Amino acid sequence: MNTNYDSIIVGGGPAGCRAAMVIAGRGWNTLVVDRSIKQGYLASLQCVHDFPGVLEALSGEELLGYMRKQTDHCGAHFLIDAVTSMRAEKKPMTIMTDNGRELYARSIVIATGAAKRCHNLRDEKKWLGKGVYYDITLDAQYVCQKPTAIVGKDTHMIEAAQYLSGIVSQLYVIIPSNKVDCDMALIQDLQKKSHVEILYSSSITDMMGDAHLEGIHVLQSGKQVELAVNGLFNYLYSNQASASFANDGIERAENKGIKVDERLMSSVQGVWACGDILCAQPQSIIVSAAQGHIAGLAVDDYLRK
Repeated sequence: MNTNYDSIIVGGGPAGCRAAMVIAGRGWNTLVVDRSIKQGYLASLQCVHDFPGVLEALSGEELLGYMRKQTDHCGAHFLIDAVTSMRAEKKPMTIMTDNGRELYARSIVIATGAAKRCHNLRDEKKWLGKGVYYDITLDAQYVCQKPTAIVGKDTHMIEAAQYLSGIVSQLYVIIPSNKVDCDMALIQDLQKKSHVEILYSSSITDMMGDAHLEGIHVLQSGKQVELAVNGLFNYLYSNQASASFANDGIERAENKGIKVDERLMSSVQGVWACGDILCAQPQSIIVSAAQGHIAGLAVDDYLRK
């Protein structure tokens, strides 16, 4: 296997694939290193509804498969392996992998995404994208005028519930403790709304449906109730940037995302970052791909100089 490349992209999601398409499509010897073809936020989605140019819903894994075929068609190479460390202080830069490979590159693009440390509800992964969601910014449009539930126990969840209460037909706010760590005025505002029900000391025990989520079972004070809902937002999680190997002088933000300039170059010359690694949480697939395109163009300019 060749070990010397013009550019190595770490991460094979939407951002990494698009960056590789641009760079390889301009004639540069390009390698995409990805730990698994079935991991990452996009691959976890059971149903993607609104990707431009795709008329029918398909799974995230299917969409990612199409992206990787496009990337391969542009001339990029793929390596299934995990990056364990990188040295960027001298050129060519070096990347070490879990399988003992030592790879060299004139440029590196980090597109490893955000690893979700999620409180997984029962059957959550089965319904992800089919009624179960993680972020109102990405998915609120799918629950407009529909009965919906949200689960969590902090200010972030309550603020999301406030927004949902303005667009859904019925909202169940499920709190697994007897209180919420937030301003009580927010809770009181929700309590005033007739179509909002707050369930304290409650937990979701089951999810039901056919092709899409149709209901959940909730255990409250030893009693189980069934709620008819078409959407469920799980806010019992946190995200963190997934690039522990990138600590060779690369500047990080408070959320551990990588800081970049307007062309997505990091604080280390020759190293770019794009996708969820910038904000340390899942963002729109389209936005990630667009960032990959910007990074790819910047790498092309850099290599030509």
